[in-house]
Amino acid sequence: MSTSCARVSDMLTGTGGSTRRRLVGAAPLVLAALTLLGGCREINPDFLESSSDASSTTDDASTNTTFEPTTDATTTATTTVTPTTDTTTVAPTTDTDTTSDSDPTTTEPTCPDEQIECDGACVNKLLNVKHCGGCDQPCLNTHVCIEGDCVLNCAADLMDCDGACVDLTVDVNNCGFCGFGCNPGEFCVEGDCKAECPDVTCGPVCVDTQTSNEHCGDCDQACVGIEQCIAGACTATCPDNREDCNGVCVDLQNDHAHCGMCQKACKMNEVCDDGQCDMGCKMGKTDCAGSCVNTKTDVDHCGGCFQECAQDQLCAGSMCVCTNNETLCDGACVDLQDDPDHCGDCETVCASQVCVMGECQP
Repeated sequence: MSTSCARVSDMLTGTGGSTRRRLVGAAPLVLAALTLLGGCREINPDFLESSSDASSTTDDASTNTTFEPTTDATTTATTTVTPTTDTTTVAPTTDTDTTSDSDPTTTEPTCPDEQIECDGACVNKLLNVKHCGGCDQPCLNTHVCIEGDCVLNCAADLMDCDGACVDLTVDVNNCGFCGFGCNPGEFCVEGDCKAECPDVTCGPVCVDTQTSNEHCGDCDQACVGIEQCIAGACTATCPDNREDCNGVCVDLQNDHAHCGMCQKACKMNEVCDDGQCDMGCKMGKTDCAGSCVNTKTDVDHCGGCFQECAQDQLCAGSMCVCTNNETLCDGACVDLQDDPDHCGDCETVCASQVCVMGECQP
């Protein structure tokens, strides 16, 4: 045995307790290393026996700390320990059934059959003045939407004759009813053609300058906007529940631009409810562009936002209704008993006749 091998053998078989235990535990590796050196062919038998006993004892003591000795010295010597690599590339998990971001879930409202979706809301195209007959088809301020058409919204004492609001009591071209004109030189007095004018003549028209909005106080002095001719003077008048704000009648209780007072406007994210700017409408009211309204009774939002009733109508139970036993025909409330353009029903016109008790008579 060479000197180096002898020293190693003596070291391993020595009596040093802790040193010997550490070396014995590493005996297989030492054996392999010495064998490779080629100079150690003789090993102390006591060392081999101790190594076998120590390995057996270690296995019995704990399976978590067992070290399996390498029996193939050549393989141990030539093998370089490198990190284990997996040549298989792990591709990201994809789900071909997953809906892509380019196809987001839509949240468009499902509208009833008689309504359409406009600007993210369901609207009645037959009544909505902002979407009359279709989306983004607004009516003029002087019109309402009736059956999908913008109809001139005439005052209760005027009639829509070919797109113009006329007073059938004084208009010589529409005297008594639309299209019936007086003879040249005649005047229309209270709906009848007369040879003389008991009041003031303004051109071909016989008028009462104390009440005429077109000739208030004198000929060709017309009242404008919300003004009415009262005692020969144009006076701004609004319904009991409206206030005059720069020539416009508004409801201060729910007007977003005039909330509580003419000069007070709510912020963009607020609504006007009972004259106060708030973040939302109280129960029972609907937010119509910042105005909290009761669609059951509001004439500007009857049954839904921007569904205006005609000037001579009321909103009751979410429906525009006429008063005084009149009937709604072409957007106006008429008396079918004596209206020559709607005699007995909305479709019957009494040409050159008069309407008496719902029938056309000479």
